[in-house]
Amino acid sequence: MALAPGLAAADTRACSPAALVPGVAGLGAAAVLCGAVLSVAASSNPDGLESVAAAFNFADAAGSHAFASAWFADYGAVSGIPVSVVGVVGTVLAALVAAAVLLPLKRSSSVSPAS
Repeated sequence: MALAPGLAAADTRACSPAALVPGVAGLGAAAVLCGAVLSVAASSNPDGLESVAAAFNFADAAGSHAFASAWFADYGAVSGIPVSVVGVVGTVLAALVAAAVLLPLKRSSSVSPAS
């Protein structure tokens, strides 16, 4: 697809942080809702490793691992932690990691060189 010259342009106006709050809040709420709802639907089937282990009859060979006592090491019907809670926690943690990585990049790119 080709665009005619001058058809698309970047908006170079400054955007205040207050103008971004509703959009970020809406995206955050949608992400948490998706984490809560979709995790329940996704958890009904075994993951790839579990299904391969069952298909090749070595699922019973699994033992305890180093993180067996960690938070959310085993969730759902086994431990009583609802899968939707784990989905929300995972969504929030992923957003925090993304913010921790991306915010320093934004700050360093917004510093203009001294002239």
